Order: sequence, then structure tokens, then C-alpha cells
Amino acid sequence: MRLPASLLPLLVPIAIGLSAPAAAGQNAPPLAIRDVTVIDGRGGPALAGMTILVRNGRIDAVGPATDVEIPAGTQIVEGSGTFLIPGLWDLHTHLSKMRSPALPQLVASGVLSVRDTGGDMPELQRWKAEIRAGERSGPRILMAGPYLESPSNVLRVLLAGTVEPEERTRIPVDGPAHAARVVDSIARAGVDFVKVRTWRDLETFRAIAEAADARGLPLAAHVFGLPPEILREGLVTSIEHFMEVPEEWTREERLAFYADLAEQGTAVVANIVTVTENLLVMPDTLAAIADEAEGLSAFVLADWREQIEESSAESVRGWRSYYPTVVAAVREMREAGMRVLPGSDLAVAGMFPGSSLHHNLALMVDEIGFSPSEAIVAATRQAAEFTGVADSLGSIEPGKIADLVLLEADPLADITNTSRVAAVVQGGRLLDRPALDRLLEEALRDPAVAANDWLPPPPSPELLEARAIIAAIDEAESPAAVAAALDSFAAFEGAARLPGGREALAVPVEGAINRAGYRLLRAGAIDEAIEVFSLNTGAFPESANAWDSLGEAHMERENREQAIESYRRSLELDPENDNARERLEALGAPEPPAH
Repeated sequence: MRLPASLLPLLVPIAIGLSAPAAAGQNAPPLAIRDVTVIDGRGGPALAGMTILVRNGRIDAVGPATDVEIPAGTQIVEGSGTFLIPGLWDLHTHLSKMRSPALPQLVASGVLSVRDTGGDMPELQRWKAEIRAGERSGPRILMAGPYLESPSNVLRVLLAGTVEPEERTRIPVDGPAHAARVVDSIARAGVDFVKVRTWRDLETFRAIAEAADARGLPLAAHVFGLPPEILREGLVTSIEHFMEVPEEWTREERLAFYADLAEQGTAVVANIVTVTENLLVMPDTLAAIADEAEGLSAFVLADWREQIEESSAESVRGWRSYYPTVVAAVREMREAGMRVLPGSDLAVAGMFPGSSLHHNLALMVDEIGFSPSEAIVAATRQAAEFTGVADSLGSIEPGKIADLVLLEADPLADITNTSRVAAVVQGGRLLDRPALDRLLEEALRDPAVAANDWLPPPPSPELLEARAIIAAIDEAESPAAVAAALDSFAAFEGAARLPGGREALAVPVEGAINRAGYRLLRAGAIDEAIEVFSLNTGAFPESANAWDSLGEAHMERENREQAIESYRRSLELDPENDNARERLEALGAPEPPAH
């Protein structure tokens, strides 16, 4: 299975302060939920007519109503006709981008623990401490802190000038030696795991993974483009989203590979809802959803608009054809024994706090083949096991922290009933329906809803100059203008102070020159286009893309020999360049010999 290139731009026990939000519950009187049907998170049958007794923030007793003695002064909730499940987990969120209004919304939806897979570390630590102290409503938070990224990807987003303060959420990792220092730094700052989004090269990825392992930190990773043999080494704890395997692999080879990952404990956090409610949705529909959204931060709505602008009908059509492949892959992972866990990718356009996690559970049932019971187990007990806290969370058993969700209807009959929340017990503290409604009102009143409270810093002089060089190329209407911009790039001493330095900046400069050449080509100025593409191959002789584009311009001019020479050079640099291979075949020219 290989993700189409056009779709790529879109996609150990841990101490987490388990007594944190329970502080209020520890001082509260005992709580009993009487005559309720318990779905305990362990996968067994529902148990009707049960009573749950909670003391000091933890479950004290679970049993038939006749067997559980309720002390005098106990706060009693009559549970007849309702269903009790453990608190739910969302294992892939971005709270910094959602901002503070999302925190009470998650609790109100029964999502009492989350795993934050990339955000503003000092802010997340502050929220975490405030939640522990009972000063803020919110779920328990495990966090990776900032994403670890390739310098070129960090530079790309900085050049784009996004609304997100990228400097606070991404760390460029510039080679293996730098990887160890970065991981050591965030480990000392108190992250619960490490998140890798992109990497400079395989040596850097391996260095990040080994540094994380040396510090006892799980590694969560985007693995698109990562060779399967690297995953077989057991360096990755969780695959975020899903993964690709070679197209030529048979079903038996895929299952054997996934079985190897399962044996070494690698899980997949499969946020299918991100595909169905974002990547499969036309941009105008997503824009309408954003316009009608209530209770979301001003920042995330601005960020959603940027995401929507980057989407296209063509991309959606590509994902619609690709989606069955994604579903089949996750099904095979599960069949081979890999743990498939739920996450929403909260902060992606169209993802809402809590409700998107509920939708993902429904997709696990409807698309991946989970039973409702298995989906609940994945979002409770297995999530706690995966994060190393199953001794305290994840199931309804005596001794466990009382994180509980009371539902109006049976989720085993219909998994969508997990969203019908009647009450929540968080750390032993009862939040009935009126209290949950107050949490939602609290979110609506949050100042972050009215005004963007998460602004990027002013761009540095070096970043401004880099943007000016690329803008000059994008505005160029002649080879002379492109050449002048290239001279500016060559003289740009400040490039060394940008993430990845001159080498990383060369990538967007080469891309901008390529765009200039195609503008001229589309305008019928073929000779000028050839001159611009030649400037590109002269400045960046190792760019397969530049040589491929020069070959196309020569084809337009019917310069057969020059086109063959350009395509051969492109294929030498990138043996997987199918376009160059097909063009050489059409020209009746043999491919360059393999090295």
C-alpha cells in the first residue's frame, strides 16, 4: 500500500499525576451509583443491578446492590436504566491548537484522559498543573511537548507564515548528534513521550528513537516514508494515523509484517475520523462547518481556515478513492494482532472536542470490525495499558481511580450511545448533567473564544529576507528576474541562522524557480522557460525535480536529445521518478544504467 504523493501534505510506566483532578473528590463525601448496568472496560458482559461505591476519589466497592453497604452521608445517584463505563481516552489530540475552551468540553463529553501529540509545552504544563489543583476543568493530560521535525519542514511552515506560533510547537532536529541533545532537553522538561512528525534522514530518525529509548520514553511517530525494516526494529511505540507498506506485498506478507509489529508491542492510533470528517469533505462544506461552529477558540477557527484553503476538490477526490485502502490496512493490522487504539487528531479542521472521539469509536465498529464492547475496551482499559497507567485507570474495579461516565442508553446495543452522557465522575467528583452543562457554558465564556490568544512572534530579519527572495521568484516574469533572485539567495548570509540553514532554504527556492518556469511554459514562452529551468539545474544540480521539468520544456520545443539527457539525469537522481521513466519510454530512449 502506498499513499499517493498528492495526498502526503495533508496527513514504560509513565507518571502523570494520577491523583490530579481527583483532589476535590478526595475531600467529598462518599458517592454511590445504585442499581446501574456496569460495562467495566474489561470486555465481559454488562452487569445489571450493580452498585458502585466511591471513597476518597477511588472505587471502593463494585457489586450487586444487596452486597454493597452504603454508609450514612453518602451521595447517592440512582442509576436505574443507565449504563456506566470507565472514563474515555482520546489518544491523539493537539490541545494547544484547540486552546483552553476544549478542556471543559472534553470532560463534558466523558473524555477524561488525553494524550497530547504536539503542542506548546510550557502552556500544557501550566494547564496540567491547574487541572491537578482543581483550578481548571479539564482531562488528565499526557504530553509529548513539541513535535520533533526535520529542519526543512520547520522552515517550510515558517516561510508560509501560518497563524500558528510554530516556534512554540516544533523543534527542528538537525542530524543524529542534535537528536540526542533535543530528546534529553524535552525529557528533562517532563514530557511523557516523544513525538516525531518528520525527520531529516533515517540516521536522524534512528538517533531520536534510540535517545527516547535510553530515557525510557515511548516514541510516537508519523511513519509515512519510513522503510518497513526500521519499524521491525521495535523503535516505534505507536504509529500515529496509519502506515504504508510496499504496494507489491501480498496479503500474507502484510499480515506477517503487522504480526511482527504486534509481537514487539507496536500499536497504531487509528484516527479514522480525521479521514471521514476532514479529508473526505469538500472545502466549501468544511468552511460552512467552521462558520457554524460554537464554543471553539478564535485561534483554531483561524487555523481551520488555513487548513481549508490548503485543501482542494482534487485532494478530496483522491482521498475518496484511497479511503478503502486505509480501512483495509487498519483491518489487517488488527487481524494480525496489532493493538488499534482510538484518537481524533483534535485540532484538525472538522474535529470537535469529545464528539469526534465518539465518532471515531463508531467508525471502529462500522468500518474496522470492532464490536461495541471491543471499541469501549480500546478507549478505556487498552488505552490505560498502552499509556502505562492500567493499575489506576481504564476499568471499573475496586482500587481504581473513579473516572466514570454514566450513559443514558446502552452502548453495547449501539456504540453511538457513548455520546449520550448523563453524568461524569472525575476523580471521585460527581458532575451531573447540570454541572456538565455549566462546563459547556464555561467554554463559551472563555476569552479565547472571542479573541485569538495564541499569536506567533514577529518574524526574524532572516526569515523576512528569505520570504522576500521567494516572493521575488514567485513574481518573476523573466529569466533575468529569476537570475537576480538567485543572486540574492547566493549572497544571503543570514540563511545559516534559519532552521536547516542554506540547505533547507534551497528546497523552497528550487520550488519557486520551478513554478516560475511553468508559468512561462503555460504562457507559451518556451525558450524563456527552458532558460529558467536551466538556471534551476545549474543552481541545484542534484534536484531530480528540476531536471524533470527541464526535460518537459525541451519536449515542448521538440528538443529530443536535450529532453532525453534531462530525463536521464532526473532518473539517475531519483530512480523512482515514474514520470521520467515513462517519458524516456515514449521517446524510445533506454533508461540510464543502474549504479
